[in-house]
Amino acid sequence: MTDMVIMPGSHYQAICDAVRAKTGDTAKLKSGDLAAAIAGIAGGGASSEDALIARTLTSYTNSTVEEIGSYAFYNYKTLVSVNFPNVKKFTGSNNFQACERLETINFPKLESAGGGNAFRQCIALKRAVFPRMCYAGISIDGCKSLEFVDMGSEVAIEEIKGVFGNFQNDEKLVTIILRYPKMIPLPNVSRLSGTPIESGTGYIYVPSSLIVDYMEATNWVTFSQQFRAIEDYPEITGGAV
Repeated sequence: MTDMVIMPGSHYQAICDAVRAKTGDTAKLKSGDLAAAIAGIAGGGASSEDALIARTLTSYTNSTVEEIGSYAFYNYKTLVSVNFPNVKKFTGSNNFQACERLETINFPKLESAGGGNAFRQCIALKRAVFPRMCYAGISIDGCKSLEFVDMGSEVAIEEIKGVFGNFQNDEKLVTIILRYPKMIPLPNVSRLSGTPIESGTGYIYVPSSLIVDYMEATNWVTFSQQFRAIEDYPEITGGAV
């Protein structure tokens, strides 16, 4: 049996493009990488779909869907990481609630997730970054490991809407970065109860031009001493964008 297969370059390119479309990865693939890349695909093929339905997947990537519905991954006990590069909206509620092993999430285009309990009780989640989140009402409460939240680095001012989300009882949450060029209303102070921000050891980083607005705004005034300028703490925030 020969250990060499010859095929047109266009065919090889098509295979690589198909693999990347499934994984969401953009890196170039060498021939020796293909087997591992194909084996790692978690969004297609009968075995992956069977595992998804059986709720035994530890990681899942889907680069085609743009919405995630109510209870789609609710109480999914084995899930550790999810990658949805094109999802723009969570419809309904409880989308990832109680995914107790979920550590890594990737939603670079997510803009709306205001239905409630989206990531509630995801107790292993440490970081949540939503560059396009223009509806701030996302629920990431009861996440006992959550330390860092960063929202709005790619959002234009005309897209901003909604109110601040729910981070209640996120007992390790020391950093929230709100990059919106407009103040986001806080419906009530309970949205941050049980957090280091409430107790005075966590901070909310906002554009320097909005510091005074936040410190004096209704409900936000309760946390007036916890505001910091994004521009003054680049080692934490990465600076202004």
